[in-house]
Order: sequence, then C-alpha cells, then structure tokens
Amino acid sequence: MVFYDAFLPSLTSAKSYGRVSGYGFAMGYLGALVVLVIVSYILPDPASREYLFFVRFSFVVAAAFFLLFSLPMFFFVPEPQRILSELSKRGYIREGMKQAMGTFRVLFIKRDFPEIGRFLMAFFIYNDGILTVIAFAAIFAERILNMDDKAIIVFFAVVQTSAVIGSVIFGFITDKIGPKKTISLTLAIWIGITIGAFFVKTVAVFYVVALAAGVAIGSSQSASRTLMALLTPKEREAEFFGFYDGLCGKASAVIGPFIYGLIADFTNERVAALSIGLFFLAGLLLLQGVSVPERSIVPAEAS
Repeated sequence: MVFYDAFLPSLTSAKSYGRVSGYGFAMGYLGALVVLVIVSYILPDPASREYLFFVRFSFVVAAAFFLLFSLPMFFFVPEPQRILSELSKRGYIREGMKQAMGTFRVLFIKRDFPEIGRFLMAFFIYNDGILTVIAFAAIFAERILNMDDKAIIVFFAVVQTSAVIGSVIFGFITDKIGPKKTISLTLAIWIGITIGAFFVKTVAVFYVVALAAGVAIGSSQSASRTLMALLTPKEREAEFFGFYDGLCGKASAVIGPFIYGLIADFTNERVAALSIGLFFLAGLLLLQGVSVPERSIVPAEAS
C-alpha cells in the first residue's frame, strides 16, 4: 500500500485526487466483494469435515486475486526513471533505514512540515478506530447477536457493497468541498456508528449499521489518502507515504484492539464498541488544526 498510494500524485492532477482515490478504493472493495461471494459459494456446511479445508482455501482465492489484478499495474503504470537510477547506486536497506530516520526527524522532531505532522497524528488516532471496528465486527456480531458464519458473510457483503458506493460518491464530494471537510463528515458518521452499535438489538438494524460503516470506511480512507497527497511535497511521495501507511496506518492497529478488549472484559462488548467512538472524536478534533492547501478545493466549473 505504501508504494501503491504514493503513485496517486503522479497519476492525476490535484483537482481530481478525490475521484481517482475513490475509484481506487471502490475497485478494491469490489474485488473483495467478488472474493467474498466466491468463498461463500464454495464453503460447505460448518459441520462438514471439509469445512476447515475450504476456509484455508479461501486464502488461496484471495492470493490469486492479488496476483491477477496487480499485473496491470506492474505492466502498464510507468515508474519515474529518475528514482530508479538514483536508488540503483545505493545500498537499498542501509539507505532506506537512514532515510526513514531522517524522515521521522523532519516530520516529528524538526517539524519542517507541520501540517503533515498534525494530519498524521490525527490519522493515527482515527485510523486506529477504523481498524479496531474491522477487527472486532465479526466478534461483536457473533457474541451480541448470535450471528452464524453465513450471516456474518452477508454482513461483510453489505459492508463491501456500501464501501464501493461510498468511495465513488465521496470521491466526488472530496473534490468539491475538500478532503478535510470530507474526512470530518465521515468521522461524524463513524461516531454515529459506534453509538448505533451500542444500542443495536436485532440483526436487521445491525445490517443498517453495516451499510453506514461501509460508506464511512471507503470514504474516510479515500479522503485521507487524498489529503495526504495534497500535503506531500513533490518527489517525496514514497518517503512520506511510508509513514502514512506504515507507522500511522498499520502500526496504529495496536492501541484500539487493546482498549476494546480491556473494556469488553471489564464491562461488555457494547460499551467497548461505544468507546471506539472516542478515537473518532479525538481524530476529528485534531484534524481541525490541519491547514489544507487551497488547491484541495476545486470550483465546480473546473471539475
């Protein structure tokens, strides 16, 4: 994802970052939906002796999709020759570690790019909330609503479908009103989702919450990538997106699950789900301190 996301500024102009980013996430969730449908079709009854084998085989299906649909990027998306020629003269690992430490100092100690630092802190917090919801959604559904595997697959299908739609729609919204306002809107939706999860009592209502979650997850991720692309200086995309996707994207998944599990142990799953709303609220408040470049908002006629 680090290298994939860093391509965004080189693939389109700033006025259409939102739409292109939205299309990318929409296609990703569409692919996930197709895999989910295939897996649900081949899975036998859970009581069957072959059930665990086909659960494992689902990972093979996912790997095949990764391989097949990554080929167009490898063959048809050009990479700047300047970057290739520079890196070929250096030791990759040593130079990479050295540059990573230098980037950390630039962003978080020297604060040469204060807006990026502020955004990454906000993203670290609210993305932790998103990843926690993803990690515990199935557990919540099973323990609170007694949903079986088939019902949970339907739940994730609902999420994936609405994520496709949300990514596309909010991609256009991002280009109209700017990524900061779009992210703020999606975080407000996330807060509502955690409140809804606290009160949900039926599977039908849970599916409604799933619809909202799908819209929020696709749109918040798409708009976040757009804002990062707008804030990142030219020719430092891979360097800065490494911290966006790595440190603040993947590493942020540690705190939320720990807090969720701790609260669930001392109280219950509903209170734990509600507590995740604090991540979205904190991220929303921190985000307001980020100043966004004017080019992030494009007049309607320019679109």
